[in-house]
Amino acid sequence: METSQHEVTLENGYTDAKGITHKTLTFGHRLTGQDLFNIDRSTSGIGVEASKCWLFDTSLNSFGDLPKLAMLNALLSLDSLELEEVESGYDEFLRQTKAPSEFLAEDAVSLSFGIKHEGETYKIVTFGNPLRGYDFIRADNMNLTGVARLCYLIGLRIKSIATPDGSKSIDGAAKLEAFNEMDADDIFTLQGAAETWEAARRRDHALRRTRSAKDETADTEAVN
Repeated sequence: METSQHEVTLENGYTDAKGITHKTLTFGHRLTGQDLFNIDRSTSGIGVEASKCWLFDTSLNSFGDLPKLAMLNALLSLDSLELEEVESGYDEFLRQTKAPSEFLAEDAVSLSFGIKHEGETYKIVTFGNPLRGYDFIRADNMNLTGVARLCYLIGLRIKSIATPDGSKSIDGAAKLEAFNEMDADDIFTLQGAAETWEAARRRDHALRRTRSAKDETADTEAVN
């Protein structure tokens, strides 16, 4: 996954306490589910704009000659225009390193990077388990919020995962731990796929209800 880097050189950059100015940032790490969980916890109560700096910091391999622990402070110290340049560079890094994903059906999707399990990569995910009220209670009891809660509820709806060639498959819901090493893009793809499946269920349910109502009307008219 970590196969490419992307550099951004700022006009002003960040000047540290020793008077050294750092202008070049190198992105080289695609975010994982665990990264998102950590960022969620670190940015609780912080607005969206500032929270982006945690995303950039996690993805950075270097910011001039700054040590890793100093990069977040440097990012937060940049002016808004240079932060926009940093964001553009981050987006370009993601674009360059992205792999294709594909919606295979209303209940199935092929992921970009997949779910790693015992040395195998499972990219085909099929949904089929509806959420129940108790699932939300369990999420509450586990104190899950934000991305962790999202992933937990996505995982419960998964019916099976399979390798791209279909030679291996695993039935059943995906545990929250399965999302730890998953690429962030795959998580958001699964979110969209889960929503697509739910929309299809809702549509089919409405159609069944409509047909049932029509049948009852027809039966009543036939009796009368």
